Amino acid sequence: MNLDELKLSLIQPKTQVIVFGKDGPMLNSCQSMEDMSSFINSSLYDLDPLFKSMERLIEGMHTKSEPIFIPCVEFDFFGRKGFFDFQISVHPDFPDLRALLVVDNSPVYRYYQKIQQQRNELLMEKETRSKKAG
Repeated sequence: MNLDELKLSLIQPKTQVIVFGKDGPMLNSCQSMEDMSSFINSSLYDLDPLFKSMERLIEGMHTKSEPIFIPCVEFDFFGRKGFFDFQISVHPDFPDLRALLVVDNSPVYRYYQKIQQQRNELLMEKETRSKKAG
């Protein structure tokens, strides 16, 4: 197995690409995380308020537009609950199409959540001790 094949085998179960028209209809998906075949031709904008809120921004993208990156979204990705990063780009070959890259980073964000919770508990304990001492 070469490095590209190894990389793909490690990344593929955690990522999915959905191609959709700039006006919303989902046209294709790689199906690596979830089977989206029943949603083909459905509007991405109508499936979730997150995407609906960005409809005008996504429609207005052009070939030189920077991708839209939305990190750490707690989301139910068509039955798969977790923390996802989303990146929306203009399709490199077809300017009227958009590519949505979905990355499941749930283990990383859950780890950060746990660390943040521990930090908050320590800060609260420190504050309680200083009130008692003062």
